[in-house]
Amino acid sequence: MKALYKKLLDVQKKLESVSKSKTNPHFKSKYFDINVLLEVLKPILNEADLLVLQPLVMCEGKQAIATSFVDPETGESLTQTFTLPEGLDSQKLGGAITFFRRYALTSALLVIGEKDDDGNTASGKASAGEPVTSDSFNL
Repeated sequence: MKALYKKLLDVQKKLESVSKSKTNPHFKSKYFDINVLLEVLKPILNEADLLVLQPLVMCEGKQAIATSFVDPETGESLTQTFTLPEGLDSQKLGGAITFFRRYALTSALLVIGEKDDDGNTASGKASAGEPVTSDSFNL
């Protein structure tokens, strides 16, 4: 895993903040959509020769999104998997997939938004420093 970790560190060193250009109408907060995030990440990941995969998978009988960072030279990989919420219609499921893809990438690579406000504090759903629970997110 040494080579993969080195490449991930190189990516983190080159990352700058991502512009939060979209507005969440429910929370009245700014966020960056996945396309903006990918526009920033892809060139840096490509330069580091890292492959990122985000397939839909089954995890313990439930739909999930997996995010894998792969070093094609060594075959080393690191994968995190998030189980998707159940019982959503197709449009809400698509939104949940995008949500988890974006947050998997931002958490794994320590991506910084231009202003750190995930919408929960601004909406009154959670005060600063208070843990946010899964029911705080309206997918």
